[in-house]
Amino acid sequence: MPLLLGELLPGDLERVLFLDADLLVLEDPTELLQLDLGGRALGAAVDGAIALCSGPRGVRAWREHGIPAFAPYFNAGVMTISLREWRDRDLGARALRYLSSGGPTGGGFLHQEALNAVAWDDWHELDPRWNVLASHADRRYWRAAAPDRPGIVHFAGRMKPWRGRVGGPYAAPYRAALAEVAPLLPPTAHRFRDRVLSAYDRRLRDRLFPLERALWRRGLI
Repeated sequence: MPLLLGELLPGDLERVLFLDADLLVLEDPTELLQLDLGGRALGAAVDGAIALCSGPRGVRAWREHGIPAFAPYFNAGVMTISLREWRDRDLGARALRYLSSGGPTGGGFLHQEALNAVAWDDWHELDPRWNVLASHADRRYWRAAAPDRPGIVHFAGRMKPWRGRVGGPYAAPYRAALAEVAPLLPPTAHRFRDRVLSAYDRRLRDRLFPLERALWRRGLI
């Protein structure tokens, strides 16, 4: 969990790049460590599925937290963090207090929602190519074009390519990267649930996505 980075990392470390485990890094992301954040505590990309803090699955009770209705919501899977500002603003502790207060929704976004609640006005927007949602880019049901030069692809959500075959343009690059870094890895025996999700993503999602989206917005899946 990134909320503890300010406490766990050395005090003389100025910048850290936080990366989720479900990413495919296609370009060298070190430029994010030199990025000018304009005095803000962190840099992140707008979430491709949750555009606003006030939207479904965004920040619960956003009004009570003084968050404007049109404040964008960031995805915490890729963050460049200025540790000085992070510590000065006590962001980690404030986000943990948000979590312990029962603030998060039932959507399972936990630290991401907490960080949006306490840092909604303290983040710099990254180029979206540094956090491309694999479930959205160049998918017929989403109608969002993939960037010309994706830097980091994020397999957010339930469709993980190591659990089963997934659709979309980044399935093949993931398999190629896996074969390169782990050529002797034995085939994975996927669970029945994962096989069902795989078949859904590749064969049925285009037609059933409106239902999926409605259930997702209500926190039911």
